[in-house]
Amino acid sequence: MHNRYQLLMSPLKVGKYVFKNRLLATNAMPHFLQGPESYPADGTINYFQFLAHNGAAVVDFPDNYDTQEKRNIPIPDICRFPVMDKQDPSVDNYMSQLAAMIRYENSIPSAAIRPPEPQGYNVVGGWLTWDENPVPQHFEEIPEELLLQTLDEVAREAKHYWSLGFRMITMHMAYECTLSARFLTARLNTRTDQYGGCFENRARYPLMLCQAVKEACPDMLVQIIVSGDAPGGITIDDTVQLAKLAEGKVDLLQLRCETCMASHPTGFNSEKGVHQTIRYAEAVKKSGANIVVVPVGGFHDPDECEAYLKEGKADMFGMGRSFICDYEYGKKLAEGRGEDVVPCIRCNKCHVQNLTGPWISICSVNPQHGIRLRLE
Repeated sequence: MHNRYQLLMSPLKVGKYVFKNRLLATNAMPHFLQGPESYPADGTINYFQFLAHNGAAVVDFPDNYDTQEKRNIPIPDICRFPVMDKQDPSVDNYMSQLAAMIRYENSIPSAAIRPPEPQGYNVVGGWLTWDENPVPQHFEEIPEELLLQTLDEVAREAKHYWSLGFRMITMHMAYECTLSARFLTARLNTRTDQYGGCFENRARYPLMLCQAVKEACPDMLVQIIVSGDAPGGITIDDTVQLAKLAEGKVDLLQLRCETCMASHPTGFNSEKGVHQTIRYAEAVKKSGANIVVVPVGGFHDPDECEAYLKEGKADMFGMGRSFICDYEYGKKLAEGRGEDVVPCIRCNKCHVQNLTGPWISICSVNPQHGIRLRLE
C-alpha cells in the first residue's frame, strides 16, 4: 500500500550512516524526568530510548552532562533538572546504557558539547538573546592561545562521547548564548584578527571546533544549531554562507529562530502553515550547500512536512512535542495514518507547567507523559 508520507519516512544516507527516516528528536528534554540521581536514571533512559522507538532517526541528548553545582542555581525548574555528574566516572556506565538503548532502536544518539568559555572572558550582562529584550553586552576578546586550548578540550570530549557509544556531536551556535554563537555575530565579535571582521572570519573559530571533532573522531557526525537570522546579528545570507563554509566539517545544520523563546512552538508564535525557519532552510537548500538541512519549530503536521520535502525546502525536521503528545507518532506516519496523530495544542506544559509544583512533566493531550515508566 502506498504511504502518503513516502519522503518523510524514507531513509537518508549521511556519511557512513543511514538514517531510518527524516524525523529528528531535538534536545527538548522534559525538566522533571528524575530526581537527585547524578546519572541518567531509569526515567531518563526510558524517555530517550522511547523517542528512538517512536520513530526518531536521530535523538539529541542535551548538554546537561555537567556538575552537581547546577543544583545551586536558584531557578525552580533548573535546580530540579536532571544533571549528569561528569566528575564521577561511574556515570559513564549509565550514559553508555542510554546511547546503547537508542542505537538498539536503529537510531543515532547525539551528544551536545558546549565549548567551555575561558574564565574571565565570558559575556558580561546575562543571557543576551536568550531573552526577548536583550540588554547591551560586552564580549571580552579571548587570546588565540586560549581558543586553541578549547579546541583540544572539545576533541577530548568528543572522543569520550564516542567511547560511550554516541555517534554524533551537536554544537549549539544559536541565540548568542554560547561562545561559538557570539563569534558569528558582528555586533559582539569586534575582533580585528583572523577571527573577526567579515563573516568568513567570524565563522572560522566555530568551524574549527567542528573540525576538531572530525579530526578526533573521523566517523563522528557533527550537527550545529544556528539561528537563521537575528536582528543586529546573523542574517539569512550569513546562514547560507555558513552552510557552504561548513562542508566537510558539519553534517547537519539545525535551524532555529532568533531567540530561545521564539524557537518553542508555543501558541503565540506558531500557526498551521506558518513556520519561520522554513525560509531559512529553503534558502540553504537553494544555495546547493552540501549539508543536511533540519528546520525546527512547530513541524508537527506530517502532511506539511511531506509537502516541504517534495518542494525541496528541507531534508529532515526537528521535533520535540510531536513525540511527547503522541507516543505512536512515528508508527502512525509509517502506516500513513496522519489523521490519527494526536495534535499538539501548544499549551507548553511539557516544557514548564508552572514553577510551584507538582514537579512532574505534563502533557494536556497525553496523560501517560511523565509517568509512562510507572505504567509498564
